Amino acid sequence: IEKLKIIGQHTDLNIGNKVYIDTIITDIKAKNTIINNKLLLPEGQSVPGSDYIKDSRYFSFDQQTGSILQYDYNAPKDVVIPEKIDDVRVTSINHRAFSNRNIEKLIMPEGLINIGSSAFSENYLEEVIIPNSVIKIDSYAFVNNNLKEVIIPKSVVYLDDNAFDDNVKIIRK
Repeated sequence: IEKLKIIGQHTDLNIGNKVYIDTIITDIKAKNTIINNKLLLPEGQSVPGSDYIKDSRYFSFDQQTGSILQYDYNAPKDVVIPEKIDDVRVTSINHRAFSNRNIEKLIMPEGLINIGSSAFSENYLEEVIIPNSVIKIDSYAFVNNNLKEVIIPKSVVYLDDNAFDDNVKIIRK
């Protein structure tokens, strides 16, 4: 098999690495699909040199509050936070949930409302895009990263003074 085309809507399609033993698939066209824990972005979009992960097994999640409580220390360092975990919308990132995990790249979902204190502190993030749904960013949320500039959307009504501590240029959009 050199090409694989998946027709129709599949919410949970799993293509395991043992299904196509001794086969190299060179072309897969799918939209927002996870194959072997790697996110395939829509055609025309790419993240060079990155293997983004949005596998829910790496997240401790409170279904009652929609909050990510913790990200596994041994999980991959390039992260896509899913819009939903177990069919529950992710609306909040708790205190220190991703802190000190050596995260290098991050994509946050639309629908996220709150970023807790020190949520992404002490990582290696160089760029952060705050979703337009975020309303609150708590203290030290992104302290001790490698950020140079952050654009804050108009939706943010609470931004703690120390959320982006250090030499970060903050731009209100």
